[in-house]
Amino acid sequence: MCELHKGKSTIIQLVRDRETKKQFAAKIFKKDNMWDIRQSSMLKNEIKAIRMFHSEHLVRLKATYESKYELIILMEYLQGTSLY
Repeated sequence: MCELHKGKSTIIQLVRDRETKKQFAAKIFKKDNMWDIRQSSMLKNEIKAIRMFHSEHLVRLKATYESKYELIILMEYLQGTSLY
């Protein structure tokens, strides 16, 4: 894994599927004592928006995972591009 970006409450890491060797961007949200209903609602809206739009110009959502400690949005990785 390689860290692509680190924000206040989010880390984006480059991850690789063990079977296919395909690379993905994993946006990881840590659930700590700062996690609240508002953040959860904003994140759910972000996931809905990503799922709604399908275009060759937009990053595609591959999967979401949630545990007691973190929430992960797995997206396609577009090498050489940045949202920042």
